[in-house]
Amino acid sequence: MSLEQIKKEAREIGIRDFYSYARNYFLQGNGFEAAEIPEDKRETLDALVSRTASFMGVTGERLWETLAFHMAFRVTDLEILAELDDEIDAENIGASLETGREMSILPLNVLLGNSTMRKFVPNLPRLYSGDKEHSLDPYGIFRGQDQIRAVNKDGSKYLASRKFDYAVLENITEFCPVGCAECYKGTLTRMGMSALADIDPRYAKLKKELNLQEQRAIEQTKLLTDWLNQNPEVNTVIISGGEPLMYSPETMERILNHLGEAEHLKAVRICTSAVYQGLFYKINDDLVDRLSKFRRKNNGRNGRAKKQLYFNCHVTDEHQLLSPEARIATEKLQEAGVSIHLQMPLQEGINFYRDDPQKSAEKLRAISEAAYEIGVIPYKAIVNMHSPSYPELTVPIERVSETISFLDEHFNTSDMTRWQAYNILHEQGNAYVYPKPHFVAKKDIDRERGRVTYFIPKLNPDGSVNEVHTYEEPLLKGINDADSLRLIADRGIQRRIGEVRDAYQRLIKDEIDAREFYRISGVKFSENKPLVVE
Repeated sequence: MSLEQIKKEAREIGIRDFYSYARNYFLQGNGFEAAEIPEDKRETLDALVSRTASFMGVTGERLWETLAFHMAFRVTDLEILAELDDEIDAENIGASLETGREMSILPLNVLLGNSTMRKFVPNLPRLYSGDKEHSLDPYGIFRGQDQIRAVNKDGSKYLASRKFDYAVLENITEFCPVGCAECYKGTLTRMGMSALADIDPRYAKLKKELNLQEQRAIEQTKLLTDWLNQNPEVNTVIISGGEPLMYSPETMERILNHLGEAEHLKAVRICTSAVYQGLFYKINDDLVDRLSKFRRKNNGRNGRAKKQLYFNCHVTDEHQLLSPEARIATEKLQEAGVSIHLQMPLQEGINFYRDDPQKSAEKLRAISEAAYEIGVIPYKAIVNMHSPSYPELTVPIERVSETISFLDEHFNTSDMTRWQAYNILHEQGNAYVYPKPHFVAKKDIDRERGRVTYFIPKLNPDGSVNEVHTYEEPLLKGINDADSLRLIADRGIQRRIGEVRDAYQRLIKDEIDAREFYRISGVKFSENKPLVVE
C-alpha cells in the first residue's frame, strides 16, 4: 500500500478520527483518557492505523510519536482544510496559497480545535507580497546592519543577527513545519523559494543559505563561537530558526558544545515551537539527556564559566499548554533542569480581541493560568509584529494597555501567573506596553494617511529621556482615533519627544535616512563587525 492510498483512506473515513485513533495509543500508554471514537469506525481505523504504522516501520503504539507520521499527514492544501472546517474563507486562503505561501497544520493542532487551528491558516494574500516592506522583516533582524557574517576571499556566510549589544539571534535553519500563518520570519519560513525570489531576492538568497543541513549548522555555530570570543560584551545566544529542533539531538549537542567554548557566554536560549505547537515528540529522552549533559558540563563547578540553558517556547492558547503531549514534554525538560519561558504573539481574533478588552483579558489569563498549572513561566506577550502594516492584523497598543490593566490583581490569582512583559518588537528594538493609565506616550493622528504614530519615551534613572521609540499603526475608528493618552507634564521629556517627532517627519519625507533618525531618537545600533576567516 502506498502513502497516497493511506492518505486517501484517511480522508474517506475522516482525518480527525484517523488522527484521534493514532493518538489514543499514545494517550493510553501514558495514563491519559482516550478520545471517543465512533463505534462504527473503530475496526476500519484500527486496520488503517496498523497499515500506516507498518508502512513507517513502527508499531501502532509509537505512530503518534513518529516524525514521519506528522510530516506526512500535516494539512498542506485547501481541499483537506475545507473538509476539517467548512467555515473557512476559502477564497482568501486559496489566494494566499497562490502567492507562494506554504500552509502547514500539524495533526495535534488540528485535534486541539478550530480556534487553535486558525493560527496556522493563511488568509491574508498580501501579507508577504512586498507591497508593505515592514512585513518582509518586521523585527528588522535581517537588515544588513543587523547581520553578523563570516567573510573570506570567496565571499561571506550568515552567522547570526544582532540588534542589542548583549545578545545574538542565531538562526540555524529556515525550515519550520509548524506553519504559523503570520510568522514574523515568514519570508523565510512560509514562502516558497521561487515566489520569494520574485518578491525580494535578498531573502531568497538567505533562505537558501540557511538550508536544513546538519553539518552546515554546526559549522555556522563554530564560526559564531569564534566571533563571540572576539566580542566579549555578548553574553547571550538565542538559537532559533525556522524550527531549530528539526535537527537531530546529536546535532543540537554539537551546536551546544561549540557554544560552550564561548568564553564570555552566560546564557543559551533555544527558541522553539516544538514543545507546545505540535512537535512534542522532538522532546525525547535522547535530546533531554544531551541537554542535561550540557548543563552539567557548564555548571560553573569545573573550572568552566557557568552557562544557563533556557527554552523560549512559542504558544498560541491554553489548549496547547494543557494537552497531554505538552504536559509530558514539559515534565521531561523540567526533570533535565531546563527553565521554560513562554513567548506568545498577541493576534487579533486568535488570542486577542480588540473590540472587547475584557474578553482579551480573560483569554490572556486563561493562558497564563495554564502555564502556572504546568509549571512554566508566562514570559512575554508580543504585539503582532505585522500590526503596523495591515489593519486586519492590527493589535492596537492602547487596547493592549487597557486589557492588561484588567489583569493587575492579586486577590484571585497569584502574581506568578502574570505575564512578565508586554512588548512591541519592531525595527528599533523593544518597547514595553504598561497597564492603563500608566502607559505614557505622545500620540499623533494623521487622518489623511490613515495612521497613528506613538512616540514612547524611555526614562533614565535621573528622570531624563534619551531614547524615544516611534511606533505606527493603522488608524482604527473608535479604537485609536481619539487623543486620549495621559499628558506628559515634564517639559524636558516633551522637548525630547518634539525633537524625535520633527525628525520623524523628515524621515518619511526622505530628508534623512534611518540611521540618522535612530541617532536622533537615541536608539543604538550594535556594531556587528564580521568574522574574518583566513
